[in-house]
Amino acid sequence: MKKWILAVMAMSSIAFAHDGGHGPKAVETATQGGVRASVVNKSDANLGTKAEKRFSGELVRSEDGSVSVFVTDASEKSVTGLNAKASAVLLFKKNKKLVSVPFELAYSVDSFKGKLPKPGNKPFSIEVTFNDGKQELLVAFEYLD
Repeated sequence: MKKWILAVMAMSSIAFAHDGGHGPKAVETATQGGVRASVVNKSDANLGTKAEKRFSGELVRSEDGSVSVFVTDASEKSVTGLNAKASAVLLFKKNKKLVSVPFELAYSVDSFKGKLPKPGNKPFSIEVTFNDGKQELLVAFEYLD
């Protein structure tokens, strides 16, 4: 019984080690059929849920490995004035080590688009960094499979 209790306590501490993510929880419904997350100033990302939400981000993945990241304002309109390129990082754990695989996204019509490297393990996260002409912004899509 003691071993079982210790195991449950260990698992719960792992599960809550990164609770909250890099910004407030996105509550909007995904309009493109993807996964939503809050866009925050990159400098505030370590504030977790206390970071001020600047925009909403939505990640849409296709079966061919391509990804699109839509950035919208509070009224669900596409944000304009974004830089033409974004830096993205695929993050996953392999053999108890965090693996980071960078890749690029390019802005086209209404979203950042690119090809997602194959994740080496699940769950995985994708962090996207881009600039709105004023500040560097970050959107983190976590616990993806």
